[in-house]
Amino acid sequence: MSELDVGLHFPIQLADLPQSWDTVYVGEIATNIQSGFACGRHGDDGVVVPHMRPMNISREGKFDHTEIKSVPKDYDDRRLDADDVLFNNTNSPPLIGKTAVVSPNTAGFAFSNHMTRIKVSEGISPKFAAFQLHFLWSSKYFLHKCVKHVNQASISSTELGRSVPFLCPPTNEQRRIVAKIEELFSELDKGIESLKLARAQLKLYRQSVLKHAFEGKLTADWREANPDKLEAPETLLARIQAERDARYKQQLDDWNHAVITWRANGEEGKKPRKPRSQAIKESKPSDFDELGKLPLEWRYVFLNELSEHIVDGTHKTPTYTDTGVSFISAKDVKDFRIKFDDTRFIDEPQHMELSRRCLVKRGNVLLTKSGTIGRVAVVETDVEFSLFESVANIPLLPPMEPRFVAMSAFHTIDVFFGARNQKGVAVRHLHLEDIRLLPIPLMGADEQREISFRLDEVFSEIEHVENTIDDGLRRIEALRQSILKQAFSGKLVPQDPSDEPASALLERIKANKATATKPRRQRMVHAS
Repeated sequence: MSELDVGLHFPIQLADLPQSWDTVYVGEIATNIQSGFACGRHGDDGVVVPHMRPMNISREGKFDHTEIKSVPKDYDDRRLDADDVLFNNTNSPPLIGKTAVVSPNTAGFAFSNHMTRIKVSEGISPKFAAFQLHFLWSSKYFLHKCVKHVNQASISSTELGRSVPFLCPPTNEQRRIVAKIEELFSELDKGIESLKLARAQLKLYRQSVLKHAFEGKLTADWREANPDKLEAPETLLARIQAERDARYKQQLDDWNHAVITWRANGEEGKKPRKPRSQAIKESKPSDFDELGKLPLEWRYVFLNELSEHIVDGTHKTPTYTDTGVSFISAKDVKDFRIKFDDTRFIDEPQHMELSRRCLVKRGNVLLTKSGTIGRVAVVETDVEFSLFESVANIPLLPPMEPRFVAMSAFHTIDVFFGARNQKGVAVRHLHLEDIRLLPIPLMGADEQREISFRLDEVFSEIEHVENTIDDGLRRIEALRQSILKQAFSGKLVPQDPSDEPASALLERIKANKATATKPRRQRMVHAS
């Protein structure tokens, strides 16, 4: 067996391989290793050809044709053939090395310079080679081997051919291994499909429960049993307005008290702005057509009527630090919570400056306005943090229930702007005006708390099932990785003594390559 320099992170112990196997570098079992071409001319005008890119190979090692870019057909003549092995040579470091084998429905496509096409020699199974390279990716071998650049990494065609190991069983064993992998993966894929279907059904169930809640059906029994606790929306709005006026009076008193100090220092403080007592615009029935009919005891209002000044975070990228004050962006608002485990940090002076624009307090509602829009969370900590522009801060006025408002806003955004909206166009960015004009069903404070309590119970059950599904998906992925490791350790299928040993196969490949005519370099057309 050949002696190879596999490095520190190769996932297989070469000394433990079966006697009939051999080891070489990828270039020794390939007849051609070639990267594709870059082309900035995309679109569907004229005669075009699909152009395979890193996004077209999934993490499962399959071609994904969901989003395909096309390039002019006469720009370059490099094309994929069926049974080519396509390797992702340039990407972010964790994604370098995704690999798939070209099927007949992908043959004839062009491929980008971020992809490397490998044509394997006769006697080497293309599927076996693709499975092996993709296994090295999922084992993070290429993460350690790639050359890292700014914001991306790469493995050149030369490096792939000269230094990436290839574990070579006899040809017949390669075929048996591929057949067994496909058989086992087929069963795993069925399990994944079932779990993903269950998760999709949970999402629909959550949407159904929210619709039920904010049309008044979830607490219909509560209203019937508690007529003495019902409060007219107009009465609640009057209480909210009284709180708004009281806060403004306090701000004025604080300002007047500070004027003497400011004047003594030669400064001029800004007088507090009188808050709006009405919605941004007068509502009309058509504003709420998509949301359904409400109980007689309820009415719709705009979110702006229930809150103080709604504002988003800073529009400037701050200077990040290793420690300090958490800086929350849209990615940190997930599953109805603020996730502090993966935040970035800024220093205290920057936080103090940003707090002048957007001061976040316990009980405020956060809402993502870009990225994945409409994710919400209630601030349940007194620890200070700052916000990026992708998150809006909604300070509510008593006696509004923050959890109720957060879930109501989540539901309204899904109906108005999400994939389910009647216009059929999902929105990727919300403006502050969109958020201020979100319709919110309004009822008494006691019923708000009851709705929040019942939704929390349902959501807790849903989250438990979702966590079980996620655990199942992780176990399947671990099992998939275990199957591949067994396959490339020679333990997935039995060896057959009658098989021609890999050493003989590799000698024949070497001899054929020595006598073969060197292929001419493909012509670059680059038509203008």
